[in-house]
Amino acid sequence: DRIDPPVAVQILELLKNIFDLEHCIYILAIDYDVVVKGLKPKFGELNDKNAREFRSFFDKIIQLPFSMPVGSYQIDNFLIDVLGRIGYLTDEEMKDEELKKNLSEMAGYSVGKNPRSLKRLTNILSLIQLMTKEIEKDNAGDGQLPEDVLIDKQVNFALVCLQITYPLVYNTLLDYPNFLQWGKEEPGS
Repeated sequence: DRIDPPVAVQILELLKNIFDLEHCIYILAIDYDVVVKGLKPKFGELNDKNAREFRSFFDKIIQLPFSMPVGSYQIDNFLIDVLGRIGYLTDEEMKDEELKKNLSEMAGYSVGKNPRSLKRLTNILSLIQLMTKEIEKDNAGDGQLPEDVLIDKQVNFALVCLQITYPLVYNTLLDYPNFLQWGKEEPGS
């Protein structure tokens, strides 16, 4: 999925020639949809009439296909586990089922369920955690964070999701933070 689709097809065609070695088993992890996109210049748009040609291309290369059951990924568990490991959620918050459900839903509706997207989200939150800890060190005398840093975790989480997925909306929110008045007042007033 990181290779331009036509190049992916070219690589598979080249590899087909070395796959015929005795006592060798090759395991390919490919994104079927990417390869199908790469076959469009060769076979045209995938339809009922040319589906056999697309299938034949794969059958020549792959003798034992196996599709990963991505629908059974426990992405919500992955997300919550990482949020705990980076210190975004405390041990007590890790037990709060409603909080975990809310965070999982926010992530699902914004960045989606792709592990890479979730990792990007958690990396940003981890950076925020590190910066917050530095502020805590600077204010070590009273043990309290300045009021402007004490942000509800769910709101903070939602804002990071918004920033990643909907940057235009996020930037508009920065420019016009009184979102309850959006559409009721003139911009800039």
